[in-house]
This record gives sequence, structure tokens and C-alpha cells, in this order.
Amino acid sequence: IAPTQECNFNCVYCYEKTRTSVYMDEEIEDSIIQYIKQVNPKKVVLVWFGGEPLLAVDTICSFHTKISKLSFQLEASIITNGFLLSKEIFLRLLDCNISQFQITLDGDEKSHNDRRPLLNGSNTYQTIISNLQQVLNYCSIEKVINVKFHIRVNIDRSNFSKFLDVRKEFLIHESSLLCIHPALTKATDCYGCNCFSINEYVDFCLELLKKNGIKTIDLYPSNKITECFARHINSYLIGPDGSLFKCWHDLGNSEMCIGNIKDRVI
Repeated sequence: IAPTQECNFNCVYCYEKTRTSVYMDEEIEDSIIQYIKQVNPKKVVLVWFGGEPLLAVDTICSFHTKISKLSFQLEASIITNGFLLSKEIFLRLLDCNISQFQITLDGDEKSHNDRRPLLNGSNTYQTIISNLQQVLNYCSIEKVINVKFHIRVNIDRSNFSKFLDVRKEFLIHESSLLCIHPALTKATDCYGCNCFSINEYVDFCLELLKKNGIKTIDLYPSNKITECFARHINSYLIGPDGSLFKCWHDLGNSEMCIGNIKDRVI
């Protein structure tokens, strides 16, 4: 669910061309709840997306109050740039039973700030680091064990050497509360970066394993059956106005919209 398409960042490789200041209202919240009741699932996997979802944290909390009254298993996570993830906001999300947090840090301070500035061009690295340190320290002190932080490092030819810098920053928390993994910025997304080819990315991951003992990819084919949620009949990306899409990359693209949650018939 994208409670807004608005974002406070101006990332060089962002694939979202439409970042309007539209926010989800209560009618859309209630329509989603009604659809879930209609499907009557045993389990719901919910991912908060954007834009930057924490710009709409009140909507997130409002929705979780409503969905908590339904009787099914809920697995909730959020993809955020981390700039607004203060300890206070984290505690609100924890109360919503959000247990997985994905945050992007693209290398060291300079590399990250060059690639992921605020809309006004200001730096973001130190604020994110401070937020993460406060939240992770709180989890360690209070023995919060039902959460996991996934630090995503988008790498290309210009910043791959900085991956280990991010890992060293949080080494004390790794494995228990936090995992750090590199991510390939694909050539199709390459608006302002020097993208790796698939072969270059694999070579990078193999070097991490050989020189540092860090395994970031499966070296052999897996017997797990995983695929894009576009092929799952009850999986949707829901935009702030209720628009429905079958791919993360299509948010805001009217040509790829397949309906609206308010219509009740999908």
C-alpha cells in the first residue's frame, strides 16, 4: 500500500516519474478493509510503500487500528528512506505490529548524499544514521526481538567499494536485529548512475565471499518457488487514491492501472 506518492528525497535513480502530493483518505482505507473482508484470507502480507510512506504515518496507524480488528494472521513491513524514522515514529510503528523495516544507505556519507539528497538538495546520511542508531540501541536495551532491519545498498560502478563501509557502521547489530545486503541498480532504472551489468554484479558478490566471507547471493539454483507478485491473484499495489496496479514500478502510471479498490469488484 502506498499511502502517498509524495517523497521528501530526490534520488538520482528513482524510477517513479509521478510523485504527486496525494494522500490516502479514510474512504480508501475502509475500501481496502472491505476488500480484505470479502476475500477472507488466512494471512495478509502487507508492505507499506511510496513515495515515502512515513510522510503519511497517521494513515498507517489509522489503517492498522482497523485491520487489527479482523481475524487473520498479519505480516507487516515498510520500505522507507529512514529520514523520518525517529525513535518516536518507530515506537508508533511497533505498536502497529510492523516488524520488518527496509532502509537504503548507498555507501559512505559522501556517496549516499550525492545519490539520495532531500528535494532541496540537503544531505540525508547523518539523520538516517542517527535514527538507526537510536532505534537499534532501543531494541537492544529493551530486548525487542520481533523486528528486523534490512539495510539495502544500491551499488553500481561508482560506489561498490563503499559497501563494506556501511556494513562496518552497523557490525555490532548485524545478524540479530539487522542485515545488510547489496542491491543491483538495473540499467532500466539508470537515470543518474553507472550501472553494473548482471555479470559485474555477480563478480562483486563473489569477491565479497572470497575476500570477506560475506555471502550475499545463492551460488547454486534454489529449490524454492518464488516469483513476482504480479502472478498472484490477490496481490496488488494500492495507490493513495485507491488505484490498483500489479507491479511496484507502475505506481502512478495510469496506463498500467487495472482498477480501483473503491469499485469493490476486482
